[in-house]
Amino acid sequence: MSLRARLILYFGLGGTLFLFAITYVVFARMEAEMTSQLKHNFEDNFRNRIVAFERGINEHSYDFRALAKLPMFSSMRYHQLTLNKAATKNDIRHLELSFLETIQNRSEIKKIQFINSKGHEVLRVEKSGIKKSLSDYSVDENVMAALRYDKGQFQIKQAKLGSKIHTLSWVVPVYVSTGQAFGVLIFDVDFNSVNSEISRLLSTEGESVCLVDQDDNVIVAIGQRGACEKDHRANEIHGYDWHVDEKLSIEGLDWAIHFSVDPAPFLTGVESLKLKVFGFIFPVMSLILLLMAMVVSNRIVKAITLLLHTAKAMGRGEYTAPISLERTDELGELAYEVNRSASLIMENREKLENDLTRLVEASHTVIIGVDLEGRVNDWNHGAEKISYINKEDVVGKPLVEILRGIERADLHDIIASCLKNKVIENFEVTLIDKFDELKVILFNWSPVFNAEGEISGVAGVGQNITELALKDEQLSMALDQMPGALVLTDKNFKIVMRSQQFAELYNVPSELLEPGNDYREFIRYLARNGYYGAGDPERLANERIVSISKPSPVRFEDRRKDGMTFSVNRSYLEDGRTVTIVTNITDLKEAEEAALNSSKVKSEFLASMSHEIRTPITGIIGFADMLIQDDIAEESREKAVRIKKSTEGLLRILNDILDISKLEAGKVEIENIDFQLVELVSETLSLFEKSRATDNKVAIEFTYTDEFSQEIQSDPTRIRQILVNLVGNAYKFTHEGKIIVHCEKITNANDEPYFKFSVSDTGIGISEKVLNTLFTDFAQADASISRKYEGTGLGLSISKRLTELLGCNIGVSSVEGEGSTFWFTFPYHKADREVLIKEKEFAASKYKALHPLKILVAEDNRVNQIIILKFLEEYGHEMTIVDDGAKAVEEHKSGDYDIILMDVRMPGMDGPEATRVIRSLEEPKKSIPIIAITADAVKENIDKYIEDGMNSYVSKPFNWTKLILAINEVMEKEVHVLKE
Repeated sequence: MSLRARLILYFGLGGTLFLFAITYVVFARMEAEMTSQLKHNFEDNFRNRIVAFERGINEHSYDFRALAKLPMFSSMRYHQLTLNKAATKNDIRHLELSFLETIQNRSEIKKIQFINSKGHEVLRVEKSGIKKSLSDYSVDENVMAALRYDKGQFQIKQAKLGSKIHTLSWVVPVYVSTGQAFGVLIFDVDFNSVNSEISRLLSTEGESVCLVDQDDNVIVAIGQRGACEKDHRANEIHGYDWHVDEKLSIEGLDWAIHFSVDPAPFLTGVESLKLKVFGFIFPVMSLILLLMAMVVSNRIVKAITLLLHTAKAMGRGEYTAPISLERTDELGELAYEVNRSASLIMENREKLENDLTRLVEASHTVIIGVDLEGRVNDWNHGAEKISYINKEDVVGKPLVEILRGIERADLHDIIASCLKNKVIENFEVTLIDKFDELKVILFNWSPVFNAEGEISGVAGVGQNITELALKDEQLSMALDQMPGALVLTDKNFKIVMRSQQFAELYNVPSELLEPGNDYREFIRYLARNGYYGAGDPERLANERIVSISKPSPVRFEDRRKDGMTFSVNRSYLEDGRTVTIVTNITDLKEAEEAALNSSKVKSEFLASMSHEIRTPITGIIGFADMLIQDDIAEESREKAVRIKKSTEGLLRILNDILDISKLEAGKVEIENIDFQLVELVSETLSLFEKSRATDNKVAIEFTYTDEFSQEIQSDPTRIRQILVNLVGNAYKFTHEGKIIVHCEKITNANDEPYFKFSVSDTGIGISEKVLNTLFTDFAQADASISRKYEGTGLGLSISKRLTELLGCNIGVSSVEGEGSTFWFTFPYHKADREVLIKEKEFAASKYKALHPLKILVAEDNRVNQIIILKFLEEYGHEMTIVDDGAKAVEEHKSGDYDIILMDVRMPGMDGPEATRVIRSLEEPKKSIPIIAITADAVKENIDKYIEDGMNSYVSKPFNWTKLILAINEVMEKEVHVLKE
């Protein structure tokens, strides 16, 4: 299709369509407005007619109520009360004559009756005259009910013959005083008069009217056939006709009226206007638009055709006479600019050609021209300089004989691509110069066009990258010597470079990782060969691809199918490239696993030894407590106390050994708990004051500065442990004088708040030569210290490691013979919430049992059985003891117990296994509270017991107070309370 035809089509047809759309939208809006206004006028007109109809019916009611107020009724009432029968008959006669006149003047009234308060008909007047045969209505419920109407109230009855109403009766009570109704007037109106009134509502043949009662039954139907049927009226509601539905405001009648009309006659003017607009005005305007489009397109096409011929000539390098286009619009300006540009181009063409020739010849860039047969037709100065071969020695020769790195097939592909107007980038070839030296050149190949615009050959523009290629080779050699493997990918996942070991480590074909390949294909290869485990290979590969797409450093481990393990470190460079370094860590993982196994064996040994040592210690301390509580001689009680203290000293040594082992294994974790620091220090020092109550030569003081914060967040257990070690040492080496524990808040060089505790004594002091060894394991000032003052030498070592875990330091200053000051620091962190002061802990003997329990005890050690039995029976608890886990399970199944005390290590089924079996039972057996009683004080083991289903634990040797409070906690009630 020609440009002229397209312009006519676009402007003419487009304009016509636009005009039609505008006309259609405007007329549709106007038609809707006109229709809406006509419908509104129709509805208002009919509602006015309805009001007139309502007024006519209501006027009947008004007139009939007025007749009920005639003075003759009052006269009749008076004469009846005075027993003047003659006067009463005269009143009735006057009423009959009055009502007869009313009937004769109003054709719609058929009959008037008056019924007295006793239900007797007093008078009846009909169209035919006054009736003397009167009836008794005393048994007529409707009449007698009307006598009870309120003053001013009335009722309209509808008399039907079959389904048709023939009479409307107004029942109006007559009141002549404020008391009971004197009687009832009944006015019968011919329903045909109502039909006539409804008929007058219609003004055209297309209108229909329906009168319906409260039950939606049609009373009157006038107009179009079927218009008053229910289905038809329902359809009208959906818009088939114009309609009005109104509930009539007629007192005494619950009627509604439905009016409908065919809107077509009302809309004849709208349809006539539509025919004029779309039948005459629109076609004329469309024809005008089409003619205008033809005139405009002719002018535009003429100018564009002239410009096109000139442009084609300029494309062929020809210059014609200036374009003669006498126009002042944009096309005229374009023609002027084309003329000016053509003049400038022709003026500078020869100069540009000469400059370009000199530039190409002088350039160090290699530029080679090849015809479509693959023979050299251009060889610039840059090519001569790099090859030491003159242009005249290569022109006309096949390129493949000169460049060693390009094969005939490669050259054929380059020419074929350029014939499709494509550019070949980064094509690397090698060249042997005149002196047999190897040169590496990176070419970009593009098509060359002749004067007719046809492709006549290809041109290669190359850059000498010999030095870069040499460095790249050296880098590859260096990468191959790395202990690990490396791959570098660009932002599009293309491999830029990689070391040879990368393919060897993953045991994949090396061509999969050649530079230029897609790194994602390598990942898919690994997924297909099971490197990422079982599952859909595509899904597994996509998960890895998504992870390497996220620009953040990652480190993870990969495992080859034969078990070899790699550490993979991936980093992202600023230019979007990714460096992935893979290291074989198989030997390291095996060594790590061996170390973990060794640590686990050591931990199990320590747990076992802790249990084996704590079990007899529990017995010794338990029986010592029993002896102390017995009524024995004071000398014997003193011996029992010494036995208990000696055993507790042995227990402290055991705890030190366990602590140092856990610290060495890195299994001690620091907690962050809100607590009262002053309360913690005071409780700790009170332990020493009680144990040293008989030693009056050494006093202890606790001081702290004003800015000291009492509520803090740290690890109270570890702080207490450090204080116990330092204060214990001070007591141990101080025979007289005092010990001062001082705390202050300080800041470090970074202005961060810290606490500093110092414990100063007036003891024997420490020589300067041994100060540096105090905080090493098992270290004491000299060997005699251990013999004279006891101890393992682990306390200070443990304290040093704990302060390091807290993130701070510990130190000492001392003068031999004068005393020592040990100090330690830890960070200050404000408590998150208010800390309540803990209630004082009382001895177990201060408690009593409110609720005796049935307790099942699983304990294999006979000595511990006796101790537990004797202690808990003192509270009135009923005890049952078994010696292994299996018996505990069976006893629990058959018995009815409140709680189980479960030893952890027992022959056969141990405590944790028995607990797991109990927790697998049905309710309520599975929910019984279980407390672990264990000599295994290793925290991770205790956590495991809780995971197995035990509710709490109490360690051996027993702290009896903690045991009864633990029973309270798991029973969730106050089983044991303080004695009054």
